[in-house]
Amino acid sequence: MVEAGLQSLEWLLKIQTNEKGHLTPIGNNGWYPKGGEIARFDQQPLEAQSILEACIEAFKVTQDNKWINEARRCLEWFLGRNDLNLAIYDYKTGGCSDGLSATGKGRNQGAESTLAWLLSLLNMYHLDTILEIDIITKEDE
Repeated sequence: MVEAGLQSLEWLLKIQTNEKGHLTPIGNNGWYPKGGEIARFDQQPLEAQSILEACIEAFKVTQDNKWINEARRCLEWFLGRNDLNLAIYDYKTGGCSDGLSATGKGRNQGAESTLAWLLSLLNMYHLDTILEIDIITKEDE
């Protein structure tokens, strides 16, 4: 089961990685129909959050640092490492745009998107805490 999950996550990351190396979540403007093309836009914060959390769980199971790097790429999507080089998170309001469209980021900062950003940030902070504790424990051995 774990192996199947890891293979699925690797596949998801492969099809949602831009040629420049950043995360490109499948857009909801067409999704990814069987035998069809991947919709580039409208990318949603919930997709980045979900993949980030899956990567953190993959790290917890495997202890493979590649999953930490993948989780960071997901967080970077919110901060502007995305198809439009636009930060989705708004440091002035603390909110998060509802997504990326072909014409830019959404003006609306709904609760779901803002929570996706905050949970992503919280999960990365928690991961850093786990790693910090692990480093301290190994130094004490």
